[in-house]
Amino acid sequence: MPSSRAADPYATELVERLRRESAEFAGLWDRHEVAVRRLDSKRIVHPELGLIELECQNFVCESEAQRLLVFTAAEGSHAAEQLRVLGERIAEQPV
Repeated sequence: MPSSRAADPYATELVERLRRESAEFAGLWDRHEVAVRRLDSKRIVHPELGLIELECQNFVCESEAQRLLVFTAAEGSHAAEQLRVLGERIAEQPV
């Protein structure tokens, strides 16, 4: 099982079962046509500001042991304004 979860017995059993039960899955798995999604959009619901829609960049270290997620908003967007408000609130909090 070539993956970052190769040592996970649950994941290994799941892949083996899917390969047995689905020729389509087995073919897809054998071709190893996978990709890491580096850019995605995320929706976060803040208790006071409501829905905040952000772009998310996913940086993975070479060993895949750590990830860094960077959330951004388009300049001038409603989400950018929401992030500005959150930043002000954090800056006002005592250290």
